[in-house]
Amino acid sequence: MPTYVTPEHLIEQRAIADKLELAWRCTVVMRPETFDKIDALAWRNGRVVAVIELRRRHGALRDCYPTTALIDVHKVHALDEAAMEHHGCASLYVIQFDDVLVSLTIDGRVRACPRKTLGRKDRHDPHNVNPAFVVPVEWLRPVRSPEPSYETPGDFQWSGVADRLRCDGLLHHPRAVAIGPQHG
Repeated sequence: MPTYVTPEHLIEQRAIADKLELAWRCTVVMRPETFDKIDALAWRNGRVVAVIELRRRHGALRDCYPTTALIDVHKVHALDEAAMEHHGCASLYVIQFDDVLVSLTIDGRVRACPRKTLGRKDRHDPHNVNPAFVVPVEWLRPVRSPEPSYETPGDFQWSGVADRLRCDGLLHHPRAVAIGPQHG
């Protein structure tokens, strides 16, 4: 089975990983040797806090996925396996669109979504057909980066949940800023 990884693909993935490092205050290690079925591991404080699948979609989020997103079933299984190997850390499917960087936590609700079998016709490979979970696009959460605040140094408090790459109140914090192109 052919692998569709090009040097350009790896450059795009590293750029996404750089944004995640900034937003989540972690180190993202690409293509970990210990588990090559996933794209990256997020490390913080000497331990793995997430296994990550990185995707790049050219076009705006709502142009690519107007109502539902397609999440590769095989990638979800690989993330599940890697997360178990790393003691139940978070499993994340991250997609960079032209207008926004989003993440989806892989959990029971994703695994319960209906499945659809699809293939990419642009690769001219009849074997490039995979089942995908059909997930409501509203489940894709924007990845945001905290804006540094020198007046209130304790503003962004990372909790135990943050070890699973979530920050209490960060997505709705008035100083949260989107990573990616800014329109305004």
